[in-house]
Amino acid sequence: MSFGPFVVTDAVRTRGPVRCTFNLSDLDEGAVMMRCGPRWTLWALAAIVFAFPGCGRQSAKHRLTGKWRGTIEFKEEALRQKRAEAEKNPLAKALLETIIKGFESGSMDIELKADDSFAMTARLGPLTNASHGTWQVLNAAGQAVVLQLIDHTGKVQQGGLRFVDANTVLMDIVGKEGEYLAVFRCTRVP
Repeated sequence: MSFGPFVVTDAVRTRGPVRCTFNLSDLDEGAVMMRCGPRWTLWALAAIVFAFPGCGRQSAKHRLTGKWRGTIEFKEEALRQKRAEAEKNPLAKALLETIIKGFESGSMDIELKADDSFAMTARLGPLTNASHGTWQVLNAAGQAVVLQLIDHTGKVQQGGLRFVDANTVLMDIVGKEGEYLAVFRCTRVP
């Protein structure tokens, strides 16, 4: 791995700042040779770092590109509350339990491709839904990413994700009143 194409091969002290000569053909892998005085070494390193601001870091798009499998993990307190609300209505209670079982046994496979397209298959109990379209990163800050999907019908979906590590992202699922209900956990698949 190289740290940019610059090797300082000569430094000459003039009346102004130190003048350095860069030799692009003598790049020793990973090495940057400097013959500038110690006072100027820091400035030369800073110039190289600012010349290559993305070195060593991957963009959110690059980190998300690939195949992912997602499952839902419900927050126990939220389940207790929803079950208590549905307790008075047997139909609502049965429907809630069916939905919970479907989500707990369901999964979603999505491939986010480098060409900004995606393919997705969601399984919820006996139901399967396939979709495709385009995707983009709307915003990224640290481990947080705002992702937008536009499916083949034109439906736009946006969601906030956060990286746990290189192979795991989480998305919080909130209810109508903004209460935290569950987390959607996606792990990278080979």
